[in-house]
Amino acid sequence: MVNVNENVIFLILKELENDNQTLFSCLLVNKIWCGTTVPILWKNPLKKSYLTKVTSDILLNVILSHSSEESRNNLKNQGIDLFIIKKYKLPLFNYISFWKHLNDHFLDFLLRINIEKSKITIVRNEILNLINANTEIISISFQLFTNCSIVSNILERLTIKNTLIKKLRFVINENVPGITRLIEVQKNLKEVNFFCGYISDNATYRKTLEESLTQCADTLQYLRIEWKPITNHLSNLVNLVSLKIKDSYKMNSTNWSYLRNLSLPHLKFLNACDIPVYIITSLIKNANGNLSEINILNENGYVDEKLIRAIYQNCPNLSYLRLQLICHNDILEFENILINCRFLTGLEIIGTSDRFNWDEFFIVLERSSPINLFKFGFYYNNVTSIHQPIISFISKWMNRQPMILQTVSIRYKPQLQEILETQIQSHKEGAIKKYSHYCGAMYLLWSWSLFLDTN
Repeated sequence: MVNVNENVIFLILKELENDNQTLFSCLLVNKIWCGTTVPILWKNPLKKSYLTKVTSDILLNVILSHSSEESRNNLKNQGIDLFIIKKYKLPLFNYISFWKHLNDHFLDFLLRINIEKSKITIVRNEILNLINANTEIISISFQLFTNCSIVSNILERLTIKNTLIKKLRFVINENVPGITRLIEVQKNLKEVNFFCGYISDNATYRKTLEESLTQCADTLQYLRIEWKPITNHLSNLVNLVSLKIKDSYKMNSTNWSYLRNLSLPHLKFLNACDIPVYIITSLIKNANGNLSEINILNENGYVDEKLIRAIYQNCPNLSYLRLQLICHNDILEFENILINCRFLTGLEIIGTSDRFNWDEFFIVLERSSPINLFKFGFYYNNVTSIHQPIISFISKWMNRQPMILQTVSIRYKPQLQEILETQIQSHKEGAIKKYSHYCGAMYLLWSWSLFLDTN
């Protein structure tokens, strides 16, 4: 019976794993609740959301309390004496054994606010020794802004013990050889994210990163890559279900041969930023009809009828779409998406072109929206161009599922925008479940708006 109760408690706490305040209170219920809560809290102890100076002092003390008495003495001999409890005593739990997600950026933050700069490496090495000795990390995130030799050494040490990592995230500024080796030794790698910190066109290094991915082709399902592929190794990643691809470098952008005929038959999620339209069209056609989310954002705003046609002819299971429309012909073709993609629930339309006709668009949207569609995001430049069309659209939505609506104005005109928001609010009852508005090009991000995740 006790085991059953513990299992039930675990399931309850699992639902609360992002609610730290509630989890902290569960520590005080009794021994069973405490013992079940601690592993959940310590899966990812370096959450900056609650990492104040005081809590960071305590956290660092708890981490280092797992060190042997000899290691503690070595730290003290090097001028590092952080221990609140001076007498050597092991903690109640082996907290390090529960640690599964390592974020080097937050670890660096923890050390910088507690340790002298000259001694950070010493303490970092001790923590890495504790991690290697007590647990196996399943998720690693590194922002590679620091000394590359130090970072490479850290990754090489993690490689020795951690071969069952599921998720890797790197913000890359420099060439760090340790990344490729860490990827190559993994046996169950599911997700890799390569972010580009700034433009550094080192094709040789990017080539080695692409080559390393083929070692995990059987398990890799989620990939984010912020450069134009320079090898054909992505063609080996046939089990990908999610591809986020962005051309951060925008160098020699005329040659996209390695993506032209890329076939990813299990692909469900496609995010493309500053990628040629014909390449996106090809990826959609070669996804075997499995795509459920498509997010397209290009600086030049260019789309064509072939891309729109590829969506409605090849994506019967599409549930979320983000797309920029420009002219009359785009809107005519877009209506076919509404007609053919009957599982569509979320839609973001970027209508920032002066040629875009919001009145025509909303007529089409009202006429042909599938029954499941109720989440909307609209991006516009001129509030006067969308004012009356969107009010008319909302007023005709009364007998449908209440919508979740987000509007984003790229150019801010306070008085006109306030009038629009007031009128939208006045039509809210019965038609709108939730409404939010944002202003500025900064909200035109390469990601889904938060409102699309709202039930």
